Amino acid sequence: MSLKLENYIGISMVSSNKKNLGRFEKSDEADGIDDVRLWNELKQGNIEAFEKLYKKYYKPLFLYGYKLSTHREIAEDCVHELFFKIWNRRDKLSTVHSVKPYLYKAYRSVVLDYIEYNSKRIETRNLPPGYDVEFSHEEFLINQDKTEEGSKKLNDVLNSLTKRQKEIIYLRFYKDLSYDEIADVIQIKNQTVRNCISEAFKDIRKKLASLF
Repeated sequence: MSLKLENYIGISMVSSNKKNLGRFEKSDEADGIDDVRLWNELKQGNIEAFEKLYKKYYKPLFLYGYKLSTHREIAEDCVHELFFKIWNRRDKLSTVHSVKPYLYKAYRSVVLDYIEYNSKRIETRNLPPGYDVEFSHEEFLINQDKTEEGSKKLNDVLNSLTKRQKEIIYLRFYKDLSYDEIADVIQIKNQTVRNCISEAFKDIRKKLASLF
């Protein structure tokens, strides 16, 4: 994860005894160019290009879907459904300049449609009436090398934010999406994204100031 929350919050919680636990994938400009090439080849029916995009984005999309739905099965089914639709409609796909936000936007729509359609029909799955993004302190330890105590405090504070604030922060700091990309994924204005993050950090700083 290239962006770090503490840089924006203004409170350091970095452990002096860092653990090499790995990080989530992050895309750079070269990756973006390669994605567009694969996308264009996919549109022409290249199955290998399709498989490469599927393998690259399966885990990141699954994690996003699991955050939204809190159900592994739903997150997995929706990834499969999204790529099934992409392959079957490959000759009708539009030209895209950035594949990553396109996939996140499309996947988010599939997940939320699934939740809305099935929440009242499949009671045994105990589907939520809406969606939400929940943070865990284990993720902060893995992605930002924090102490367990510090990551748990930050986790608790983040989970007290609104659903929209949490989703935007997740996309910004976990998935490295830009403000414009987040606005496109969630279908809101760029300034709304900026305002949401600004208000969230004001609240976070205020709550964390008394804890560290």
